[in-house]
Amino acid sequence: MTPLRQQRANRALTGLYFQLLCPKLKAFPQVLERPVEETPERAIGRICSALGLPVDEVMSRSNKEQYSFARHIIAYYLYEIMGLTYSEVGRIMNRGHAGIIYSVRQYHNLRLTKNRYFMEMINKLSRYEKI
Repeated sequence: MTPLRQQRANRALTGLYFQLLCPKLKAFPQVLERPVEETPERAIGRICSALGLPVDEVMSRSNKEQYSFARHIIAYYLYEIMGLTYSEVGRIMNRGHAGIIYSVRQYHNLRLTKNRYFMEMINKLSRYEKI
């Protein structure tokens, strides 16, 4: 990771980046209290456990709505909150960078359209205390 990427990731870990980027977004409120040694794999596990979904199913090629929505949330979190590049997120999630770009856009679109099931998942995350 380049020094600039590391600096961006450190800002994300302290929550400053999160507060500046998304002041009205309530999806990940406990991000501010995360330990500094947060890894992408640990974050994926925490998000999946908060949603009550198995990690292996979420990371699979399944087209079920619940798993694809969870992948959109994870891609958004790793890219926007943790500061990883699209390519880095793609390697972690076994997807191409274009698929990650699509996932992050879908996250924003689903937030705007207020898809009922997606918003339930976001509310689940915001109620989960350890994420």
